[in-house]
Amino acid sequence: MHPKIRMSDEEREAFLERNKTLRVATNSSDGYPHNVPVGYHYRDGRVYFPSDERSKKTANIRHDDKVCCIVDEGTAGDDYETLSGVMIQGRATIYDEDEHETMTHDALMDEIFEGEVKDQERYERVDRVVIEVEPENVVAWDFSKVN
Repeated sequence: MHPKIRMSDEEREAFLERNKTLRVATNSSDGYPHNVPVGYHYRDGRVYFPSDERSKKTANIRHDDKVCCIVDEGTAGDDYETLSGVMIQGRATIYDEDEHETMTHDALMDEIFEGEVKDQERYERVDRVVIEVEPENVVAWDFSKVN
């Protein structure tokens, strides 16, 4: 990555802490990538997101724990200098909703939705899991630095 657009460690941490939507790509057993947006929480260098035990992304992670996550902002085209983002490639671990030692499903939902989950009944009807991503490679860019 060109040094002019590279985010510093501090900028990257702040970026991940202020954003709310992560696009997570998993590897399907049929060979096609599967990419979906999810709410997430970033803490201590790791990404956490909730999922349904029966979801496609959960099944894919059980098959292959390698994931690629993107958090980005901005608009391509005429506003190219507004583009910034972080790509995290890493390994995902699935925990039952209360199995993780520090991040339960309910705590994660409170972090993501700041205590105001809009459809609480929906979350109570599914078999919930917490997915933790441990980064192996992180790339962060900010095109506003070019100017």
